[in-house]
Amino acid sequence: MNKLTTIYLVRHAQSETNIIELRRKIYGQIESIRSPLTKLGVRQSQDLVKKIKDIHLDLIMSSDMERTRQTAEIIARKRGMSVEVGDGIRERSLYDYADTYEGKTYDQIRDEVKADLKALDTESQKMKYKHSDFFESAEEAAIRIFNFLKEVAIAYFGKTILIVSHGNLIRSFLTYIGYVSFDDLPGGSLENTGYVVLETDGSNFNIRETQGLHIQKRAGRYF
Repeated sequence: MNKLTTIYLVRHAQSETNIIELRRKIYGQIESIRSPLTKLGVRQSQDLVKKIKDIHLDLIMSSDMERTRQTAEIIARKRGMSVEVGDGIRERSLYDYADTYEGKTYDQIRDEVKADLKALDTESQKMKYKHSDFFESAEEAAIRIFNFLKEVAIAYFGKTILIVSHGNLIRSFLTYIGYVSFDDLPGGSLENTGYVVLETDGSNFNIRETQGLHIQKRAGRYF
């Protein structure tokens, strides 16, 4: 059997935007780039270091957002490794353009999105849904990370790689590859520093293990 590439795809540790719960301001890729880890987030990262201490890693990667970089750097520092940064695994772009949502809170926008999604019947419709022209659909985000992971898997074939990314993006990816249905993974269903272990030949992805992933069979709660 040919050797496969192993990827640990990790959600970042708790950040300041996680505890704010996004009620006071619309946050997207741009606004939330500077969102450092909380003290709990630092401890979560340190706990993850201990949890995976016996796993050999050939490469550690992170999105270019502060919360992912900090999580990855805590892991890398303990191993004497560096972190390679890529914007192809940054969080899904949802609310970058404030004018589109002027006068609305995150909760108001989220309620609109949830109502729209509830009215859609098929997986395809939900994956392609866009609340505005600037809204990155789950499918667009999933294809972005899917292509990124394929490139990394081929470039580091047979190696073991840890990649720190974001919850919404990881959930979109898992839906895209058919591991779950769209409504099975609502917001928060992947814990901070939770992860999935992927095995891939550079084309197909198999989920070998999950940690901190909670699949919920309740429709209409993706956001």
